[in-house]
This record gives sequence, structure tokens and C-alpha cells, in this order.
Amino acid sequence: MKTPRFPVQRLQTSGGFSLIEVAVVLIIITVLFALLAAPLSGQIEARRIEETRRLLETGKEALLGFAVANGRLPCPASTTSNGVESFCTTGGVGACGALTTTVQAHGRCSNPFDGFLPAVTLGVSPVDANGYLIDAWPNANASRIRYAVSTDNDGTNYSLTRLDGIKARTMATVAASSQNLVVCSTGLTAAASATACNAPTQTLASGAAAVLFSLGSNGGTAFAGLSFDEQNNQSAVPDQVFSSGTPTTTFDDVVTWLSLNTLFGRMVQAGKLP
Repeated sequence: MKTPRFPVQRLQTSGGFSLIEVAVVLIIITVLFALLAAPLSGQIEARRIEETRRLLETGKEALLGFAVANGRLPCPASTTSNGVESFCTTGGVGACGALTTTVQAHGRCSNPFDGFLPAVTLGVSPVDANGYLIDAWPNANASRIRYAVSTDNDGTNYSLTRLDGIKARTMATVAASSQNLVVCSTGLTAAASATACNAPTQTLASGAAAVLFSLGSNGGTAFAGLSFDEQNNQSAVPDQVFSSGTPTTTFDDVVTWLSLNTLFGRMVQAGKLP
């Protein structure tokens, strides 16, 4: 008796990929994309930091040019002056009075510590729709370049922002003033002092005529969510002390300042001083 033979059927393979193979490919693509995206994001951030530093240096040169041409530094712009320097209508050290964009003989600024670079007054760009110089981050109003100026005064007139105020008060007196701006290194472990650098930070500049800075990539962050170093640059109670340092996970402000000696030197060369 012969053993019956059954036809052998060969397994047919489809021309496509199995679900497992597709999943593996997607995982590989995702990993590769993540590996490529991280360096690309870092490069974009580095370019924005460098571009913002360039803008700050352009702003600082514009301040020096303005001082040579006008015998004074401009006041910061206010939130309502649309990129034009803003003054108090009242001099002295009491109430500021109304705000005005008309140059005042006493030179008192309406926002000496918490204003913006007056880009329209200085003629610098790029500016937003309201005339404020902006940094390289897309943070709407938080991208506006900040500007603070020394409030040295004789009780009535303000030396650095009044026509020939430095000449009238003398360079030595202005240089020795306790009302000039202070720049500290980063590393605050508590709220900053309003007049000096706290330990463990170090003093980087004790007699700055002006400070310019960008709030960096996290410019739109609420004040309470900032580090002490970043809070120092946009204090709820504006003061004359600022922080500067290399970018970290808790500090990304970009800061520069104009020293009194640089200002004096440029004005002496131009014949505006002594």
C-alpha cells in the first residue's frame, strides 16, 4: 500500500514590510532626528546670542556718538514714548511729574533704570512697530533692548543726561558719585542689593555710565519664575545694580555696559570735555 502524497505548499512572502519592521524604522528615524535637532537648536541659539551682542555693541556706539554730538547721554525710552527718550517734566529728586519726550534742561529721565534703548532718538535698527530696538528672539515686547543710565545729580540737574552736565559738575565729581550704575557677576543666592553686589557675586563695574541688556530667550517668563540673577536685571523695584555672566540654564540675559572712562575719553577726544 502506497503512502499518499500531499502537495507541498510553499510559504509566500509579501513584497512589503511587516509592522515590526516599520516600527523599527520609525524608531531609528526618530532617534536620528533627535540627534540632529539638538545641535541645530544649539546653533540657532548661539547665533541669536551673537546677533544680540552685536546689536548691543551697535547701541553702545550709538550712545557714544550721541554724547559726542549732544554733550550728554540720551534718556531711556518709556513704555509709551515709542522709542523716543523720555523725561520728567520736574527736575530734582521729588515726584517726577508728567512724562515728556521734549528735552528738559534739568536732564531728569522718567525711567533711568527700567527703560528701553531710545532707538528712534538714536536712529538704530531693527525696531518693532512701536520704534523699540529688538533682540534676536521672537518674544514680542519682551524682545525690546533695555537701557539704564546713571542718575548722578546735584539735587536739581542730572549730570549725564543734561546738556554739558558732566562739564558743569566736573569729571572727577561724576566719577566718584554713588549714583552711577553697578554691574555684578552672576551667582546670586538671594535677592540682590539695590546699591552694591551681594556675596558671593563679584563687582564687574562700579562706575558704569549706562547698561544695555536683552532678556534673552526666556524674556516672556513671569518675574517670579526667574532666577535671582535675572530678577536683578528687571527688579520689581528698579535700582542701579545689574547682573552679567555667561549663559546658563538659569541665566540667559545678554548684558553690556558703557564705562564712565570710555565715555569721558570719547568726549575729550571730541572736544566736549573738559
